[in-house]
Amino acid sequence: MAGFEVTRDIRRYELAELRSFLQREVAEIKVCDGVDLAKARVADAWQVDKRMVTCGDWRLVLDEPTADAFRLVWDYEYIPPKGEDDGLQKSIVMECARIERGRFLVKSIHRVENKLVILIP
Repeated sequence: MAGFEVTRDIRRYELAELRSFLQREVAEIKVCDGVDLAKARVADAWQVDKRMVTCGDWRLVLDEPTADAFRLVWDYEYIPPKGEDDGLQKSIVMECARIERGRFLVKSIHRVENKLVILIP
């Protein structure tokens, strides 16, 4: 992913249509593994900076900027580390595909829990 820069490589995604798609899917799916998707805020527009694209509480994840596969991720809960216990980040992940210009598809949606390990220098 060397040289990947969101501001340059996001151009092939139609962000207004992607926002409408996100709103529609959240309204249709409603709940994923017991998590109410309506709690995630969808902003009026996508915010783009050099390395991240967000729309309210959702973020767009591109493994390859030219690929049609992408993920929409909502990190809905963070549990900080306590003592010897690692922290935990709970997320909802929509695995999606760009079918053609302005058209997208949810291939799957699932809940993910990632342990957050603190590295001490």
